[in-house]
Amino acid sequence: MIIIILKFLKSSKGAISIEFAGVFAAFTAVLFIGYDIYNSISLQNNLERTNYTVASLIRERSSFYTRIDDSISRPINGTSSHPSLCDVSSESCFKTYELVSNEQLIEAQNLASKLLNKEVSVRIDSLFLLQHLDFPGDLNKAKLINFTLSSCDNNNCDDRIKNFLDSRPNMEDRSVSERDYTKLIPFVSRTRNIDYPHSGITGRFIPLYRVSMCINNAESFFLKFYDSSRQETGILPNLCSEISVISRCNDLADPQIGCPIYVYK
Repeated sequence: MIIIILKFLKSSKGAISIEFAGVFAAFTAVLFIGYDIYNSISLQNNLERTNYTVASLIRERSSFYTRIDDSISRPINGTSSHPSLCDVSSESCFKTYELVSNEQLIEAQNLASKLLNKEVSVRIDSLFLLQHLDFPGDLNKAKLINFTLSSCDNNNCDDRIKNFLDSRPNMEDRSVSERDYTKLIPFVSRTRNIDYPHSGITGRFIPLYRVSMCINNAESFFLKFYDSSRQETGILPNLCSEISVISRCNDLADPQIGCPIYVYK
């Protein structure tokens, strides 16, 4: 038996066919890998453009939406379990274009899904800085309020997508310098102080939005073959994008009022 095997291995008959089969298999594998990578990169680029479109609508929201009164999270007895722009000392709340509602989150998700023709999961974070009335320009004395809305709270998301969206850094956290979102928030001077004419407030910190979205990497042939059930233990990630933009509050409906200055006492 050993002699027969050795003769077979030494035989040159059919060598060209065997070599052709090996080269063809390798060439086909390279083509599939290249096409797989191209599809993933193309889909990632489309996701980035879609995310930028949605983020642009969020930042220009004063041109599309009406004001929202933050009375829903008004503090009761000076305490509240939810983030709020309300001033605890006076229990006064702000009415502003810059708050994002759950209905607007759903609209953003539907828009992204239509643009990509795929089911998209979206998370929108809004970071507001409440200036101290006596120290209006001091960033260290400002209160950071972070609002978070996620479409995964309204429907069943892929486990890995939900984990990614839930693991986004807290925008209020300034302990890590590289993740200090306040560095992205400019202080803009106001020529007219409509909100607090008798105070020393001469400007405001512009709110910051962070839009995160993910889709399943369904175009990947390898992912379909290896992880068709989309289990959390899969080795290939889904495609995600994250963009941060500052608010462009125009107050087009009433230009005399101006964008609100958020303060606390």
